[in-house]
Amino acid sequence: MLDGVVRQMAHNPLFKGIFVAMVLVALWVGGSGDRNVRQAGLLATIFISVVAIGVGRSLANLLPFSSRPIHTTGLTFNMPIGGKSETLDGWSSMPSDHAVLFFAIAVSVVFVSRWMGLFLVTHAALIISLPRVFLGLHWPLDILVGALVGSLIAIVLFRPLQHALLVTQVPTLFERFGIVTYPLLFLSFLQIGTNFESLRQLASSLGKVIDMAQR
Repeated sequence: MLDGVVRQMAHNPLFKGIFVAMVLVALWVGGSGDRNVRQAGLLATIFISVVAIGVGRSLANLLPFSSRPIHTTGLTFNMPIGGKSETLDGWSSMPSDHAVLFFAIAVSVVFVSRWMGLFLVTHAALIISLPRVFLGLHWPLDILVGALVGSLIAIVLFRPLQHALLVTQVPTLFERFGIVTYPLLFLSFLQIGTNFESLRQLASSLGKVIDMAQR
């Protein structure tokens, strides 16, 4: 039963990105403080999430290969019921791109709403990260490095991005051209909710096409 619960937490988007996207929607609609400042912060958070997923995947590809616990020969590991040893085989585990992404979002939200941000930090640690260690998908160090990288991205980028968005009056323009901008906002939240899966599949396909064309 425990294995089944943890597997749902680790793989079902309802517990992961969709939940985070719902929090972002709630903050977009209402919250304390100036509306434009809050929405500029949320737009900055969306941009930071894109940077975070790109940095996470780039580090996993550039750093020395690290085998995941479920693929480590000689490691005594009890495979959870329903788990498969071929899951993510050939993919380096360092750092956890899940940790990079969701800690980047959570720390960004701290700047928008302290308590909601801290709530998302707890969610990133307990719901996003811990199950991946339990299932043997990551070592604890993968999670720690991913959390530090994601947090650093948010700390470095959030204030400059929010300031730039406010100076250029993007939140005001966002409302004025809502027939275009709100569908884009929905697309952004959808990508966060699904861990950018569709965009990553598209990028992978384009990469293969470019590689074939070069040959």
